Amino acid sequence: MRPFTLLLTAILIVFGASGAETRQSRWGDTLWVANRDTGAITVVEAATGTTVRTMRSGDGAHDVAFSARAGKVYVTNELEDRVAVFSATTLELLRTITLPRPHHVKVSADGRTIFIGLFNSNRIAVIDTATDGARVVDSSRNVNARAHAPRASNGGSFIFVPHEVGDEVTAIDAATGALVGSISPGSMPTEVLPASDGRRLFLAMRGEGRIKVVDLATAQITGSVVVGTQPEAMMLVNNDRILVASMRGTPAALAFVDADALTLLGTVPIGGAGTFGDLAVLSPDGRRVYATFDAGASGIGGVVAVDPLSGQRLGSWTYPGTGRPHGIAYSTATITVP
Repeated sequence: MRPFTLLLTAILIVFGASGAETRQSRWGDTLWVANRDTGAITVVEAATGTTVRTMRSGDGAHDVAFSARAGKVYVTNELEDRVAVFSATTLELLRTITLPRPHHVKVSADGRTIFIGLFNSNRIAVIDTATDGARVVDSSRNVNARAHAPRASNGGSFIFVPHEVGDEVTAIDAATGALVGSISPGSMPTEVLPASDGRRLFLAMRGEGRIKVVDLATAQITGSVVVGTQPEAMMLVNNDRILVASMRGTPAALAFVDADALTLLGTVPIGGAGTFGDLAVLSPDGRRVYATFDAGASGIGGVVAVDPLSGQRLGSWTYPGTGRPHGIAYSTATITVP
């Protein structure tokens, strides 16, 4: 990958080689990683990669979201039709919420609301993190559409929903649940990401290997860039100048895009031959992207930390056991465990 224009001095993170749980009782920032094959959630210290604990979540544990406001972590267990709600401080399973095929999950900027795509339908779920009460909302008038990864607009007035099946992105009024807009941007929109300026919406087009941008004022596609095989999770850094996208192809990699010019800056491999990319999360300070990768259901995957400005790999951590680590969330809660 050619050097980026903007560089950041490397942050020295050395992930621990051991996956064994330690006796330490207090932990700071952590990563929560879902294993979609074993149904487990593994909690890892973000600075060292040391495993804090691996816990049962549920069959088909798929994606994870952390609400700092509520002090909770939400894990979608797609094959059990349940969302597991954990305490972010004690790791206790607080409750489960029954929902059909909960898939990708996002949290609102204020931590008040969780949004979940109900994968086998044209519906999404909205969870109040204060009460964990859930309501289900239609996300498309097309009964054959399949919602994937809903995300709130800046300010939270709308919910944007990409539909991988149905090739549609819709906008829903967050207060009323009414459908207020729809576009057909191309093949398999899988993730959406609003820019902080409130004018642009970035789309990961899994079926095209592209990132597209929508002008929210006109609901028109204004640009497109080829990034590689199956882009999915997206993050904006450096005042929205750089977009980082996880790639679901093989070998596992991240793509880096100039978000203004919509040109590919380069790609960073995060796994070797035979690995597949999964999802990624940005640290709250914007200085690290943590990306998961796998080597198939019987292989060993892991997590890689990358500087999102320079593209430099900062460290890696091997997942403790087989199965595909997939969803990942960053928690700032201090954990106290026996």
